[in-house]
Amino acid sequence: AVVSTQSGHYGRAAKNSPAKTKSSAQHGGFAPPPTGILTPGAVVRLTSKAHGKNLRINQNGDVDGRGGTGQWATFMVHARGPYIALSLQNHPNKFLAIKNNTLTHGTGGKFCSLIVKPNPDGTVSLESAEHRTQHVGILDNGDPKGPHHTGTGKHGQFYVN
Repeated sequence: AVVSTQSGHYGRAAKNSPAKTKSSAQHGGFAPPPTGILTPGAVVRLTSKAHGKNLRINQNGDVDGRGGTGQWATFMVHARGPYIALSLQNHPNKFLAIKNNTLTHGTGGKFCSLIVKPNPDGTVSLESAEHRTQHVGILDNGDPKGPHHTGTGKHGQFYVN
């Protein structure tokens, strides 16, 4: 049986060991999005805790934290197994991505799969499913923060609207 390990990577279960189940108490290093937050099909904006503006993919494909409430800062949530992907609602071929240690956009492939990590204050952090330990992050001035330098602290926290 193929099972999810605590690190979120997949491997073979040892013989004679029960396979892990994905119950609400045990999700192998990831947690499903909380009900009503980043659920597939939802249309959302992600407000940076550090900068106070919304995450956006601008017309040039650059990602920053200076978005308003329009088409470049409004995302559709897609299911990717236990993960999610975020595309622009009005530009469904532009997805938020983490690739080559850069916060960027993609077309929906493996670099666009994100792990939702709820924080105690009601914000969420988004970790790359492909590059574990790399997170979506925005600096205090609205510039993107390098994903390999971003964790679940202030720069990696977003309010879901």
